[in-house]
Amino acid sequence: MIFSTRLGKIEVDEAEVLTFEAGIPGFEPWHRYALIMLPETQPVQWLISLESMEIAFPVLDPWLVKKDYAFDISQDVVDRLDIKNREKILVTNMVRIPQNNPQEMTINLLAPIIVNTENRKAMQLVLDRSDYSLRHMIREEANKPVATNEGEICSS
Repeated sequence: MIFSTRLGKIEVDEAEVLTFEAGIPGFEPWHRYALIMLPETQPVQWLISLESMEIAFPVLDPWLVKKDYAFDISQDVVDRLDIKNREKILVTNMVRIPQNNPQEMTINLLAPIIVNTENRKAMQLVLDRSDYSLRHMIREEANKPVATNEGEICSS
């Protein structure tokens, strides 16, 4: 299937369609999306609506930004997404890229997108944790020192 999006014409295999049964918070009327990779924006991917050509969200693997990112998935979420194998879960998070200031890019760590890769059911999960932010600065995380194997601190 070929879809017209704000990113241009995109070909999506029906088997790759993600279904957000409750929609995405703030975008509840739209349920069918695809996750696409554009070479020019890697590692940022795009979650595009297949029902509205105006809707496309930049998303990013949260562990590329915050290595210790962690949260629990409740039994309710497991049931809603019909998760049988926790190894078949994909997690990605929405990114905000200011138009004239991309170095101020932020990632929403408070509301990850959870995808069951077996049945393509997905949802955006709003976490109860207050230590994650809606606008976590990616640049700040990239500039944090990291520990080496010997326990030394170095800049990454």
